[in-house]
Amino acid sequence: MTVKTVTGLKEVTGLEVTYKKRKVIIDPDEVYKLAQLHCSTRDMGEWFGVDHKILLDHFSELIKRGKEDTRQKLRAKQLEVAMKGNVPMLIWMGKQVLKQAQDPAIEDLAQEDIQDFIQPIIIKEEGSNA
Repeated sequence: MTVKTVTGLKEVTGLEVTYKKRKVIIDPDEVYKLAQLHCSTRDMGEWFGVDHKILLDHFSELIKRGKEDTRQKLRAKQLEVAMKGNVPMLIWMGKQVLKQAQDPAIEDLAQEDIQDFIQPIIIKEEGSNA
């Protein structure tokens, strides 16, 4: 049952439930905001003073949408930071989004290539100092 009531100076519209012999109005906007903050349903239940199962029964889709909206915003912000040249974020995003991986075998090979490249330079410099 959706109700509209005035509490103090605030008008509240939401779902009216009876919990432990008292009426509680659960505002869907507040549920969504708490979900955006990735609060657990237990934390939300404590916030509203009801069992978390009531929230799952009536607002599970709204909770999912709120959490997903925050995940999308976070991904967008991470991508923005990465595209500004933040190297650690570029590496992390490459691993997460592009499924890139650091292969130890490639790192060893790269190290050998560097040694093959540097060794002649070192020998040449040692020869010119003599």
